[in-house]
Amino acid sequence: MSHSTQRLTPTLSEANHPTAVARHPQIRRHSCLLLLFLFSSFALLAQGSAGSKAPYESRVIVDMPTAGVVQKGSFGLTNIVFAGGGLLCDLAFAPMEDFNIGVGYSGLNILGSGSVTWQGVPSMHLRYRILDETLKMPAITLGIQTQGRGVVVDKVFETAAPGLFAALSKQFTWSGGTLAFHGGLGYSVDLAFNGKGANVWFGAEQSLGPNASLMAELNPTVGDARSGVLFNLSLRWVITPGFTLELQGRDLFGQLPTRSGFTRTMAFEINRHL
Repeated sequence: MSHSTQRLTPTLSEANHPTAVARHPQIRRHSCLLLLFLFSSFALLAQGSAGSKAPYESRVIVDMPTAGVVQKGSFGLTNIVFAGGGLLCDLAFAPMEDFNIGVGYSGLNILGSGSVTWQGVPSMHLRYRILDETLKMPAITLGIQTQGRGVVVDKVFETAAPGLFAALSKQFTWSGGTLAFHGGLGYSVDLAFNGKGANVWFGAEQSLGPNASLMAELNPTVGDARSGVLFNLSLRWVITPGFTLELQGRDLFGQLPTRSGFTRTMAFEINRHL
């Protein structure tokens, strides 16, 4: 059949037939090429808080703070879906350079059935970076974050909030991409701002190409007698500009008394410049 008489476009009846695509391999091939093109375009344009080309800084390892901040005139919105139909939202805004102000709130049974249980008092989030990272020195940020993680029982989060904290971050470039180390010291407070004791945490962040990162966090929960050492992992992937998807494996050692084994949660982060 010559190219002048070959019909590539199906009729209406053929398009509605289940085998229409199978009878027209050109349509199937062109559709796959179009999807591949769109996916590649998003990957090339993607800009978030993960990967070696990330223009936005990661502000938490998994649960605990890094020295990262939201850029001046920008906001960062983090949403975490957790057990029991729970949803946590944390919004941070940067009215000036190196200074962030934010608020957090969460509830149970937001997704699913049953009555919704809110956490009560909204959480506060302030941070100020007192030292930017240099070739020899890490970035240092001071702040307060009263938003913990997980279910709230008697005004106490399942994983205690960082509270008053100082965080350090240092990034290195090597043949495998970018590798960052994070650490922090805090005095945790619950929703009623009662002291819960001191804590330290450590973490690492390895880029997986330009748009993805693997995060590892060790949280000894020193001031919290309810649980032991928490080990958390997360995979972050920037799927569209300013939108980062995160899959978390929390408490891989099974130390939380409220859970049997590690928990799987999902989060996403939106970063935008106003």
